[in-house]
Amino acid sequence: LPWRRIGAVDFAVPDTFLAMHVIGCQPLADRFDLLLIGLPHDAKGRVSLPAELRMELQRRSEHAPFLTNMPDHLALYPHEDWLAYEEKLFAPDPFMPEAQDLQLFMLSGAVPCAADNQGRILIPPALREHARLDKDVVIAGAGMHIQIWDRARFDQFIARTQSNFRELASVVSTAARASKQRI
Repeated sequence: LPWRRIGAVDFAVPDTFLAMHVIGCQPLADRFDLLLIGLPHDAKGRVSLPAELRMELQRRSEHAPFLTNMPDHLALYPHEDWLAYEEKLFAPDPFMPEAQDLQLFMLSGAVPCAADNQGRILIPPALREHARLDKDVVIAGAGMHIQIWDRARFDQFIARTQSNFRELASVVSTAARASKQRI
């Protein structure tokens, strides 16, 4: 298998991410570092969170995290981070139609989502349907939250991102330079 850098550690990762297992998680500076997993969810919609991610969620808050919808996947936020995210959602002009649409989209799917004694979270049917969670899911630590993807959609996302990498890097680099100039 080719080696890929995941966080601060090199791991052997298949190019297609099709044969995934836990390959590494190192929470750094209050962030969820990248973790890729091929896990089935059960018939009730429960997904096991890796111990490293559960411990980081518990360390960051004594309250249940929030699970919400994103365009292609689901996002799991530590409780206090979700509350801060909600504040940002309501910061724009409340009469701006785009702000209203985004608020409705993000908040309509938001549910508290505590892990059970076996470390599983229950993903409600509406969120499973929205994310098109089939059998296998990918759990990816993404900075301040955890992403939950259907494996096929994640593979498509990775392929799309790889094919547009140069353009994406240019846009992000330009935005980073612009934000530094405003400070």
